[in-house]
Amino acid sequence: MARLLLIRHGLSRWNVEGRLQGQLDVPLSPEGERQAEAVATRLSGLALAAVYASPLRRALATAEAIARPHSLPVHLVPELTEIDHGEWQGRTLMEIAASDRDRLALWTRVPGRVRMPGGERLFDVRQRSLLAVAALGARHAGQVVAVVSHEVVIKVVVAEALGLDYDHLPRLQIDNGALTIIEYDGGQARLLTLNDAAHLADLEDGLDADASRG
Repeated sequence: MARLLLIRHGLSRWNVEGRLQGQLDVPLSPEGERQAEAVATRLSGLALAAVYASPLRRALATAEAIARPHSLPVHLVPELTEIDHGEWQGRTLMEIAASDRDRLALWTRVPGRVRMPGGERLFDVRQRSLLAVAALGARHAGQVVAVVSHEVVIKVVVAEALGLDYDHLPRLQIDNGALTIIEYDGGQARLLTLNDAAHLADLEDGLDADASRG
């Protein structure tokens, strides 16, 4: 069986500002850089076989911090990129509500039933991300690997492991820099750990990021 350590990237500059970033390439904030180092320290004693990441800078920088103590390269997996928020990218929830209040209300309550204008559906994220994660599980049987991705992607993977439909995603919490562990055995996924952020306890609190800000 393979053990996949799913890590949400550290806090980004737009997480701090409360802006939906989706697939826009926003860098880590100073707090996010500290979170990346904290999770790297947490994982430094493990025998990681590989480190994978979304190609967006906030995920890549987090993955590079994790890979450094192990002298491992970071392998980019485009399928692990965050959901495309379309026309909502770069805007705050308040700005979106001013022009698209009804659709935003659906997204925050029943996200499986709505598509953001010009963006992806959760079904689209499922199609690409689950195939990628399952492939990593098959490739690394008997090994432990780190996978740095984004909030919505990790929530989709967790929901699939638990047999939840995507309208339950707002009930799941995946914090910046937090660790979620999925075990793959014969193609079956099992959730071992959800949103473990104990390694961040000594850092000053960052702004709590909403469930769809990437």
